[in-house]
Amino acid sequence: MKSNMLRSLFAITLVSATLITFGQGKEERDLSSFTGISLGISGDLYLTQGSPQKVVIQAENNLDKIETVVRDGVLQIKTDNWSSKIKGVKIWITMPEVEALTVSGSGNLLAETSIDADELELKVSGSGKIEIPALEGDEIEAAISGSGDMILAGTADEMEIRVSGSGSVFAEGLKVNECGIKISGSGSCRIDVTGELDASISGSGRVTYYGNPQVDARVSGSGNVKKGDR
Repeated sequence: MKSNMLRSLFAITLVSATLITFGQGKEERDLSSFTGISLGISGDLYLTQGSPQKVVIQAENNLDKIETVVRDGVLQIKTDNWSSKIKGVKIWITMPEVEALTVSGSGNLLAETSIDADELELKVSGSGKIEIPALEGDEIEAAISGSGDMILAGTADEMEIRVSGSGSVFAEGLKVNECGIKISGSGSCRIDVTGELDASISGSGRVTYYGNPQVDARVSGSGNVKKGDR
């Protein structure tokens, strides 16, 4: 009996030590207010626009190595030389105002509620993804550098899109009044434009537009600008 109790105690101690060593679990971070997010690690980030502000992070290991720092109103989520060693990262963020969203690397950012913003800046650098199924904005800037993707739907008054590399903007569900698009490389963009479309392509990029806008297209290379069929 005593031997069994000792074995059980040893097992509990071992599990506790493992949890401490590998940093498993979920925790809420207490941070100052922010209006932007910069995701610099691999993982899935789920965004809610609302109150109160809240940040919860979960990881299978090395949870304590994930840094969350607010600088100039932007929440930076990063790690120093630990990115490849941290597994199963999931982040849930609630914030009242959304002004800027950036994904660097292979992370994914998904808006689980509608995002309402007067001015919104979206950036993907690397192979990551930003997905906003319900967007309401006045002025939107979207930029992709690398092979990343953006999936956007909703409405906007003005939008500027820049794609450098092989990335793609899937925004056929986003109805925009005025849109400027610049693609350098083999990237692509699909969008619904009602007023004016200014498209510039250098390389083999593609722009597919929906609606009946006034179109000003300039293409250098094998790229094309064409009207799409639904």
